[in-house]
Amino acid sequence: MPATSILPTVDVEGAGGQAGSSTGPVNGYVARRSAVGTKTDTPIAEVPQAISVVGREQMTAQAAQTVDEAVRYSAGVRAQPFGPDTRNDWFYIRGFDVTQTGLYRNGLQLFATGLASWRVDPFGLERIDVLKGPASASFGASAPGGLINLISKRPTEEPLRYLEFGVDNYGQATAGYDFGGKATKDGTFLYRLTGRGHTGGTMIDHVDNQGVFIAPAITWKPNLDTSLTVMALYQKDNTAPLGGFLPYDGVERQTVSGQRIPRDFFTSDKDRDKYHRDQAMVGYEFQHRIDDTWQVRQNLAYNYLNLYYRSLYPYGYNDAAQKQLYRINFKTSPEVHLFTVDNQVQADFATGPVDHTLLLGIDYKRYHIADDQATAWDVGFPLSIDKPDYNQPVKDATYQRYIFNQQTLNDVGFYLQDQAKLTEKLVLTLAGRYDLTTLETDNRLTAITSQRDQDNWSGKVGLNYLFENGITPYASVSTFFNPTVGVNADGQAFKSEEGHQYEAGVKYLPPNLNAQVTASVFSLTRKNVLTPDPTNSLNQIQKGEVRSNGVELEGVTSPMPGLNLLASFTAMDLEVTKSTGEDKGKKPVGQPQVLGAFWADYTHPNGRFKGLGAGLGVRYQGQSYADEANDYRVDDALLGDAAIHYERAGWRVALNVTNIMDKHYTAACNGVYSCFYGEGRRTMLTAAVKW
Repeated sequence: MPATSILPTVDVEGAGGQAGSSTGPVNGYVARRSAVGTKTDTPIAEVPQAISVVGREQMTAQAAQTVDEAVRYSAGVRAQPFGPDTRNDWFYIRGFDVTQTGLYRNGLQLFATGLASWRVDPFGLERIDVLKGPASASFGASAPGGLINLISKRPTEEPLRYLEFGVDNYGQATAGYDFGGKATKDGTFLYRLTGRGHTGGTMIDHVDNQGVFIAPAITWKPNLDTSLTVMALYQKDNTAPLGGFLPYDGVERQTVSGQRIPRDFFTSDKDRDKYHRDQAMVGYEFQHRIDDTWQVRQNLAYNYLNLYYRSLYPYGYNDAAQKQLYRINFKTSPEVHLFTVDNQVQADFATGPVDHTLLLGIDYKRYHIADDQATAWDVGFPLSIDKPDYNQPVKDATYQRYIFNQQTLNDVGFYLQDQAKLTEKLVLTLAGRYDLTTLETDNRLTAITSQRDQDNWSGKVGLNYLFENGITPYASVSTFFNPTVGVNADGQAFKSEEGHQYEAGVKYLPPNLNAQVTASVFSLTRKNVLTPDPTNSLNQIQKGEVRSNGVELEGVTSPMPGLNLLASFTAMDLEVTKSTGEDKGKKPVGQPQVLGAFWADYTHPNGRFKGLGAGLGVRYQGQSYADEANDYRVDDALLGDAAIHYERAGWRVALNVTNIMDKHYTAACNGVYSCFYGEGRRTMLTAAVKW
C-alpha cells in the first residue's frame, strides 16, 4: 500500500522485525538496511555488492501473486523465464539460474534438486531481499548469480487484523487473512497468524490451480536483550502444468501449414494432469545480546516436501505438416527432508581508530531426497492443434525410470567475517568460509551406492567509501562454489562448479530524500560447467565455462507523500567461453541480454480525492536464442502494467492489470522443442479491510 495509506500503519516489532531493520517493513519502496549480503543488520550503503529489496507495499501495489512476479521489476533479475507457472517460481540473476540453490527463507537455504522445488506464497512475506553476485563467502554453496531471501511476516506489538479477497479474469479467486498482536498483556509474547487460499482457472484451458497455506508465528521477548521467534508453515497445492514445451515452429513463427499454436492451448490430458504438493516448514530464530560487545544468534528450520506429478508433454510434431503434437508421458514422486541450522556469534568492538563488526559462524545442512522420475515414449496418442481430442483413452504407458535413487547431502560450513570501519567513511569487508560436503547416493537402478566428499574455500573482499553527500563508491571481489550432482563416464563424482566475480559501482542515498540509486558493473565467470563428452554422447565432462559481463542501474524513491517510483535497467554480455559443443562463443540458450522496467504509483494524500490512486508500469525483455548455435532467435517484448486503487476508512479496493495490451509474446525457448508463452492480459480485482 502507498506510504501515505489511509489504512492505519502497523510497525512490525518482533525478534529482528523492527521497522527499519533488516527484517522489518520497508519505508515506502526504499529499504535502508539488509542482512542478505553479510548476515548482519547492515546499512545497504556499506555492503560491497548490489542489493534490491521488494517490500510489502510494492507487492501489494503490483498485486504480486507469486514470488517471481514480485521481483520482476528488480535490476539483474529475470523472473518467470518460462512464463507463468502454477508449480514453481523461477529466477535468473545476472544470467545464471538461481532457482534451486539461490532461494532462501529467513536466511536459511531452501536447497532443491530435480523437480522437488519449494514454493512460498508472497502473501506470507514482509519483504524480499535480492543479492546480486556470489554469496558463498557467507552462505556456502549457492548459485553464482546471487540469492533471493524471503523474509516472513513476524509477530507484531500493535494489533493487526486484515482480510483480503480477490478474483481475476481467469476465475481465480483468493481469500487471505493476517492477524497479529500481543498474546499477553505485558507484551512478553507476541503472535502472528497469516494464511491464504486460492482456487479457479488459469490462462490454459482445462488447467485449474488450487492451493492453501497457513503460517503461525509467536515471539517470546522476556527482556530487551533476548528474543525467540518460532515460525511454522503448511502449504498444499493441487494444480497442473501451464503448457509449455512447445515447438519453435508454431510459437515464435508459423508452422509449415501457416499456423500458430494458441496461447491457451492445453497439451496434456484431463485425467492425467496432476501436480499435488505438500510442504511443511517449522523453525525458530533466537538472539541474545550478552553485553555491549557480544551477541549470539541461532536460526534453525526443518522443511518437508512431498510431490506427486504426472503429465503429458509435447515433444515436437508427429507429422510433416506440423498439425499434430507428439507427446511424452512423464511422472515423478519425490519426497524431501531438509534440516538447516546457523549458529552465529557477533562482536562489535574497536581496535584503536578502527570499529569492527566481527561475525563467526558454523552452519549445517542436511538434505535428503528419495527421487523417482520416469518417462514413456509409447503413448501413441498425438494431439491435433486444429481439433484436439482430450477424450482419447491414454493408456498407462510403459514407463522407463531414468532416476530412482536416494541422496543425502551433508554440509558443514565455518565462516568468519569482519566489517571494519577503517575511518568514519571507509569500510572494509573481509569474509572467508570453509565447507565440508558429503553426498551419499543409493542408486536403485544400478544397485550401486557411492559417496563423494569435497571441501571448498570461498571468500570476499570489498571496500565502500561513504561521502557525506550520500554517494558511496564501492568495489569487491568474491568467489563461489555450487555442487554438481552426477558422475562422469568413469563413475567419478563431478566437482563443484566454481568461479569468481569482480564488481564495482556507486550507491547514492540522498540525506534528505527517501531514495536509493545503485549503478554497478560486474564480470562474473562460472567454471566446471557440464558440457558434452566428444568421445561419448551419453556422457558429460566438466570443461565448460560461461562468462557474464554487465551493467545494472536501479533507482527507487518515495520522494513525496503518496508517490513511489522504481526504475531498473540491465545489459549483459553473456557468452559460453569454453565448451565441447556448438555453443562455444555463443549466447546461452533462452537468456535475454537486456532487461528493463519502470513503475510509478501515486495516491492522493489529502483533499477531495484523498485515498484515490493509480499505478503504471513498463517491462522489457530483449531478444534471446532458442538453440546453442544461436540460429533461432526469440523476439524481444515490451509489456505494460497498470493499477487503480482507492482507500478509505480501513478499506482498500484495487484493480490491477498486467500485460495491459494483451501482447502475444514468447517468454523464452529453452530449445527448439521447448518454447513457453508469456502470460496474456490478466485483470485482478481485490478488496481488503484492516481494523
